[in-house]
Amino acid sequence: MTPLALRRAARFSLALVWLGEGLGLKLWLRDAGELAIVAASGLWVGSPEATLVAIGVLETIAGVVLLVGYRERLAVAVTTVAMAAITLGVVWTDPSTLLDPLTGVLKNSAVAVCGAVVWSLAPAAQRAPVPALR
Repeated sequence: MTPLALRRAARFSLALVWLGEGLGLKLWLRDAGELAIVAASGLWVGSPEATLVAIGVLETIAGVVLLVGYRERLAVAVTTVAMAAITLGVVWTDPSTLLDPLTGVLKNSAVAVCGAVVWSLAPAAQRAPVPALR
């Protein structure tokens, strides 16, 4: 696999994770487990439901930005830091999530590796890309 193909595959994988989490679990399905995590965290504004929707919108935007490849390095840096913060918040409020084999902690470890791949292979100084050429 060429470095360009690896970078694209890692970025596409990240985009799918954010789109699945945001658009799928939080906006479309309004997953009860996701709502329970937000509610239990105490880190919500307005209501747990409104916060879940806001998080879903932000995750969907992150997925679209990654999908089109706009400012790859900045996009993966922001999304990786956000993912780490979300993970820490969840673990802080419910340490048992570290032991759950299906928790986001395991998924987020793989997501962080994809972010590192994109970061290391993307050009340091980027102009806004033309999506059709990427």
